[in-house]
Amino acid sequence: MKTKNKTRSILYYFKDQKLLLLAYLSVLVFTQVFNILAVFFGAFFLAELVAGNFDLTLMWLVAACGSLIVHEITYALYFKSAVSLITRGELKIKNDLINRAFVINSRTFSEKASGVFINRINYDPNTAMWALENVVDKVIRILTVFVTFVYIIFSNVWIGIVLFISLICLIVLEQFKNIVYEKNAKKQKKLGDKCTSITSEVVRSERDIKSLNLEGRLNQPAAENYDKYVKQIKHTEIKNMHFWSTRHIFTQIVLAIALVIGIFLVKDTALSIAAFLFIYSNRDSFDNVIRYFGQLQESVTLLKVSSNRMFEVFDESKFPIEKFGDVDINLTGNVEFKNVSFSYLDDIILEDDGQTIVNADENREKKRKTVFTDLSFKIPANKTVAFAGESGSGKTTIVSLISKLYDAEGGEILLDGVNIQQLSKQTLKYGISLVNQFPYIFDTTIKENFLMANKDATDDEIIEVAKKARLHDFIISLTNGYQTKVGEGGIKLSGGQKQRLAIARALLRKSKIIIFDESTSSLDNTTQNEITKAINNLGGGHTVIIVAHRLSTIKNADIIFFINNGVVESSGTFNHLIKASASFKKFFEGEFND
Repeated sequence: MKTKNKTRSILYYFKDQKLLLLAYLSVLVFTQVFNILAVFFGAFFLAELVAGNFDLTLMWLVAACGSLIVHEITYALYFKSAVSLITRGELKIKNDLINRAFVINSRTFSEKASGVFINRINYDPNTAMWALENVVDKVIRILTVFVTFVYIIFSNVWIGIVLFISLICLIVLEQFKNIVYEKNAKKQKKLGDKCTSITSEVVRSERDIKSLNLEGRLNQPAAENYDKYVKQIKHTEIKNMHFWSTRHIFTQIVLAIALVIGIFLVKDTALSIAAFLFIYSNRDSFDNVIRYFGQLQESVTLLKVSSNRMFEVFDESKFPIEKFGDVDINLTGNVEFKNVSFSYLDDIILEDDGQTIVNADENREKKRKTVFTDLSFKIPANKTVAFAGESGSGKTTIVSLISKLYDAEGGEILLDGVNIQQLSKQTLKYGISLVNQFPYIFDTTIKENFLMANKDATDDEIIEVAKKARLHDFIISLTNGYQTKVGEGGIKLSGGQKQRLAIARALLRKSKIIIFDESTSSLDNTTQNEITKAINNLGGGHTVIIVAHRLSTIKNADIIFFINNGVVESSGTFNHLIKASASFKKFFEGEFND
């Protein structure tokens, strides 16, 4: 069943916090009530003081001071309850978004910039929650000011009419301002996503950037995108300032007119001194209600934009999720592709306002590139097979389809004769293990990294798979052995040691199908030989699938599938292909010469 973003509301995250929500609303209302009372009592205090009624003066003074004290107490309680509500709600939203990210299919991640996910998870929940709090706060404040206006109208209808007509004019101005703000806010969010993606790429790739001396080349497009983002922020703020200045000048003129009218009315005894002093004390309320109304509109817009962005993650039409069947089987390792087709979205560079955008997510033109249209082959269980071919021929796509990171667009993928779409998540995740070029190693001990693969594994089982992966001797040479902490991302381990740890984890999961996707491409020859020996140790008990550019890694495979132009051009052992396939021989000689 599809979960559209419209079916989710930010209010959903308050349903189990009803008491705290009630307390928050109560203290917010009391805060505003006692604020009005303080001004009201203060006006009567001044009126009686001017009239010389000192007995009543003391009474109104105590009432005004008491109201101010209660106002400050309730405001502190309001702020505390607001922070509690916001932080709890934000945490729940972020947890939901993280959990949703875990089930979004890998293809979606590959087709969207990282900033799209990072901002929606890290920043939009906080923005939305504070915007919602601001909406509630401003609604209460606006209602409070309207109560003040009602009193002013009853005090003198002419002053009330002047203020009311002016208020309508300013509300229209604020509506127009909100239209402009919403447009600018959306554009600013998009540019922010782009800058986040660039920052993420720089942080993740700083070593490659430095080693390739790319700082100068990458600095210009990064600077251009940051410059556009900063200019958009400046543009938004200046527009807001123009509206604010216009509104403020207008309100000051209206207030001056209202007070002049009030002076003449007091002179003619048509308005009491207490009422005039109340109006004068609340002269900022007129400006405030417009400011509150503008802030309300901005907060509603910000809430709408942030909420839509967050809950889009739950919309399967925009962020498709992984889907599994309900068939549970113990895989033996047979794999078959029947007329499989697949394509992907190809990004191109666009021009935006005369500026070049690289890897833009929202503004990119999407073109579908076909990888293959009728791919068929069979992999027998417990064999070591390899896929060879030029870069871009679809080798990695094939293993992504086998491990169901991607779904085929046509044809069938069968595992032990069962369509992969019918197999359960349990069957696929435990039956297939993927070791890629840069396996993720958790920031914990070596032993706990093993237990990530199988929490019930015994020490003997861990040692056994470590030996098969040719890692045990290295581990016991360490001072703390299997209790050695490896650091964030396994920073204390070499590339080859990470690969062998990933292989051992796959063995510990007892997966029948183990896939190596370019797992030796960045290693030196000595380390590669160690990994190759570790892979060879898997033969017979597992279906081993290897994708590699180095033919020395796949030379001993039982079957090599040579992929060319989206089809299996030839297959067989290395010795067979080198004799029977001119294309494979040319490919091998090119690799050997390189």
